[in-house]
This record gives sequence, structure tokens and C-alpha cells, in this order.
Amino acid sequence: MRVRGRSGRVLTIFLVVIAVLLITLTGACIFFWNLEIEKRKAAEVELSKTDAKIQALQQALAAAKKEKFLLKDKNKEADEKINNLLDELDLEKGLREEMKLESADLKTKVETAAKEKKKLEDNLTAKEKQIKDLEDKLQLETNRNEELVKRNQQLEATRKDLGSVPGEDTMANGTDDPVAVKSSGPLKKGVELGDIVIAGDKKMPMADKMKPQGRILSVDEETEFIVVNLGEKDDIHKGTRLSVYRGNDYLGDVRVTRVQPEMAAADFIPPLTSHTVRKNDQVIVK
Repeated sequence: MRVRGRSGRVLTIFLVVIAVLLITLTGACIFFWNLEIEKRKAAEVELSKTDAKIQALQQALAAAKKEKFLLKDKNKEADEKINNLLDELDLEKGLREEMKLESADLKTKVETAAKEKKKLEDNLTAKEKQIKDLEDKLQLETNRNEELVKRNQQLEATRKDLGSVPGEDTMANGTDDPVAVKSSGPLKKGVELGDIVIAGDKKMPMADKMKPQGRILSVDEETEFIVVNLGEKDDIHKGTRLSVYRGNDYLGDVRVTRVQPEMAAADFIPPLTSHTVRKNDQVIVK
């Protein structure tokens, strides 16, 4: 009986321990299950946030790709502008070199023309002095002629008063006539003056506003020429005359000496100089 009592107690204790273990295990399972559920919910929330971030990143990526294409287009346009500016710079440098060489030749021609002008002015002064002397002589001869005519009239009146005398026909018509008058033609003198135009003293005519217009790209004060953005495409040729304006104020004229497809170089026509004009002044085909 004692053995059975002990066995029953051991079994009861064992069953109690097993029950406690099962309860503990069940509680642990429930705890871990709840913990797993919370983790899963947290993971789902985090996943939702991650999906939202992914969508935002995808939108940002699409916007970045679009901006990249736009930047590529802008970069391409910028490259084209840079290439055009480099071409214009090379062209302008070439024009500068050509203009410097031509300017040296023009300076020599100007010096030669100035010497010839001085010589012509000296000759003109001499001719004017000669004309003045001739006019003085003509005046003296004219006065003398008038005096002789008066004397002749007085002699004729005296002859009429005295009546006819022998030999008067001979005196009147022969070589013994005391008064001999010869008239000479008048001395003519003509002087032509060119038109005088004062730069900056007139406004832009309405007709000029309808003609091809451009602007000054650069002014070379050393060799006295300008570069404009008009060229062969604007029907500009060597020798074309351009008027320079600042607003509606007329400054003067220049003459084209070098022409390229999109720009040209021009020399100043006095009294216009490089000190009068500046970059971005307006030019109009005259």
C-alpha cells in the first residue's frame, strides 16, 4: 500500500510538472506568437513605408531622367552656341589680321594722298592768286576803257559842234583815229562746293527703318575699323555703305571692305571715327 501511495504521489507530481510545463510552454508559445504578430505588423508597416519610398524614388528617377534629357538638349544647344561663337571669333581674328595689313597699306596711301592734296592746295592757292591778279588787271582795263569811251564821246561832240573838217573821215575811219577801243570778254570763274553733312545732326528717316539692319559686334580703335553682324546673307557686298545710328541719332557712315556669309568689316568715312561709335550701335544699309 505504501508503494502504491508513493507511486500515486510521484505520478501526480509528474503530471503536475507536466501540466505546469505544458501551461508554461503554451504561455511561451502564445507570447512568441503575439510577438511574431507584432513583428509581422511592424514589418508590414515598414514594407508599406518602403513601397512608398520606392514609388517616390521611382518618380524622382523618372523626373531625373527627364531632366537629364532636357540637360542633354540644353548642353547640345550650348555646344552649338559655343562652336558658333568660336567660329565668329576665328573669323573676327582673321578679319583683324587682314584689316591690319590693309590698314598699313591704306595709311601709306593716305599719306601719299595727303601729300598730293597739299600740292593741289598749293597749286589752287597759286591759281587763286593768279585769278586775283587777272581780275585786278581786268578792272584796270575796264576803267581805262570807260575813260577812253568818255573821251571818244567828248571828241565826237566837239567834232559835231565844229562841223565837218577835211580829213575827218580819215580821222574817224583810218589808222589815225586818236581813240582806239578794244573790248575783251569777261573772265569767268566757277567754284563748285560739295555737300556738307554734319554727323549726329539728323534723325533716322522712315525709309531707312525698312532697310536691312544690324549692329556693331566690335570696334578696333587701333586700325580704325568695325565688325558688323551683316554679311552676304543680307546682300552686303564690298563697297556697300552703311549708316550708323544710336537710337534715332545719326552718327555717320562706314564703307564695307571685307565680307563673310554672316558678318563684315567696314572702314570709317570721315568725320566718323572709332571714338564716336561703340559696340551694339545700329547699322543700316544706306
